[in-house]
Amino acid sequence: MTTSKSISYVFILFLTTISCKEKTKSPNRLYASPTTECEGNCIFAQEGAKHVGESIKVYGTIKEVFTKVDFEPRKPTFINLDDKYPDQKFNIVIFEEDYDKFPDMSLYVGKNITVTGVVEMQHFIGNKDKGFLPSDYPQIKVTSLDQIEVLNCK
Repeated sequence: MTTSKSISYVFILFLTTISCKEKTKSPNRLYASPTTECEGNCIFAQEGAKHVGESIKVYGTIKEVFTKVDFEPRKPTFINLDDKYPDQKFNIVIFEEDYDKFPDMSLYVGKNITVTGVVEMQHFIGNKDKGFLPSDYPQIKVTSLDQIEVLNCK
């Protein structure tokens, strides 16, 4: 683990111990105002499939985070909103080359968030032997921490 990555994780862990008011002033921008709601150009996760190709803000609750290390060459991390696989309403995807830009997102399971970006459909061919069912899900690929905001800090 690099020194800067270690410092980033320590900083993020420190942020989780301070008050909600202080988190809203955090320079890492992962936290937004705890009163922020889905307003303006924002949709709820279950509406994602209706907005493919649009750059939009999506609101949902992180229910599951996992990395598929056997998906070569990019080893994606999937952040499932509003339900766990295979019933998630929306995916956020972080690829391996961008991991160091984000904290451990599993620390935010249960948090309400918004994610901003272009909505795409993710097409899973499926592999029943590995437990993957064929399916399509709306998703946003994120490459920057500025694309995700945590809306509550309970």
